[in-house]
Amino acid sequence: MEDGWWIKGVRGAIKVQKDDRNEIIEKGKSMVNEMMAKNGINPEDVVCAFFTITDDLKSVSPGRIMREMGFKDVPVLCSQEPVYKDSLPGTIRALILYYSKNKSVNHIYIGEAKKLRPDLQRR
Repeated sequence: MEDGWWIKGVRGAIKVQKDDRNEIIEKGKSMVNEMMAKNGINPEDVVCAFFTITDDLKSVSPGRIMREMGFKDVPVLCSQEPVYKDSLPGTIRALILYYSKNKSVNHIYIGEAKKLRPDLQRR
């Protein structure tokens, strides 16, 4: 990459209503699309992606989200979110690392997932 480029990380989270393969993939895609759009991320700028899902979601790996979006060569790592008291069930979380010339990052927490990080919500 040219001078002035940084590797940035953007976080995102979204809640699904049930453990359904299609819902997980579709809501996951909408989250990733919003993460990319709100941060001006081009597909070729994505370095890698990390996903976690809560223990109640077992019907599909969240890595399928990126694969169905065409990110065939992007490394994707998935794991189960640790179980915590008062955690939000049915939640998909993401961290996408990407090249950017922009120093700011807009983290994306959608719907009920906004309460996970109220400190990151734009006013």
